[in-house]
Amino acid sequence: MKKRPFLFFLLIAVLMACTYSLPVSLLGTPQGGSQDTPFPPTFMPVPLTATPIAAPGLPCRIAYIHEDGDVYFRNCDGSGVRQVTFLGSVFLDAGSYSLTWSPDGQSIVFPSTHERQTGDGPSLYIIQMDGSNLTRLTFGDRHDKSPAWSPDGLRIAMHRNCTLVTMAPDGSDEQVIVSGTEICPNTIAWSPDSQQLAFVSWHDPFPAELNFIVYVVNRDGSNLREIGIIEDGMDPTWSPDGTRIGFDDLGSGEGAYLLDPDGIGAPEPVASIPPSWHHWCWPQWGR
Repeated sequence: MKKRPFLFFLLIAVLMACTYSLPVSLLGTPQGGSQDTPFPPTFMPVPLTATPIAAPGLPCRIAYIHEDGDVYFRNCDGSGVRQVTFLGSVFLDAGSYSLTWSPDGQSIVFPSTHERQTGDGPSLYIIQMDGSNLTRLTFGDRHDKSPAWSPDGLRIAMHRNCTLVTMAPDGSDEQVIVSGTEICPNTIAWSPDSQQLAFVSWHDPFPAELNFIVYVVNRDGSNLREIGIIEDGMDPTWSPDGTRIGFDDLGSGEGAYLLDPDGIGAPEPVASIPPSWHHWCWPQWGR
């Protein structure tokens, strides 16, 4: 009879150990939670060689700048429109490619002039998708726009006064990647493995004919190369497998181009570029 309490507690300990070793999916949904979580878990950087793959069932959202000068997003089917900022001063001249989702879909980076003097260029800001925690990322009398967040979550690229600059997501550790009098990096896109950046230079040399010249460069600024010239396109993006760089034709509003990242061959006309290739769609490459 004296051994029964010991055996009872031993049995309880074994059962508890087995329970904690089970996969979370077998333990049920925590109280107050849901198996259909509307937002993804906190983002963790992936290996730089990995290609992002969106889990099935995640919502699809498109962020954009409304004509009222504020940031909005909607579901990819057009429903669920939601206003994120109430500033009336988001930089409008660059269109949708002037903002970017974080890889976890929880934050949006965008340019705004709401803390600048009249005539000054924009600075970059970050805000949570629910409209909270508006934070300024860049400072000074500069012209910061066209942000693009790397898929690994470690860097944000941007245009700054005809240079290509990257920084940490908190605005620290700024690094100039491309700077030159004959190149004006403008709109920017990261490769899926976060190792390269594609960008459009409006003029080469500056000023000159308004050809859209496309370049690719390594994330550390090495191996800068011109890969092609397109007639009218400003919003670069990479295919999910990293083998093509796409552009929508802004002149006609119809059609698109695909380029080889190494500049092999001429631009290939295609019907369109999937919206999910772009960094203003979340999850990127997810559909």
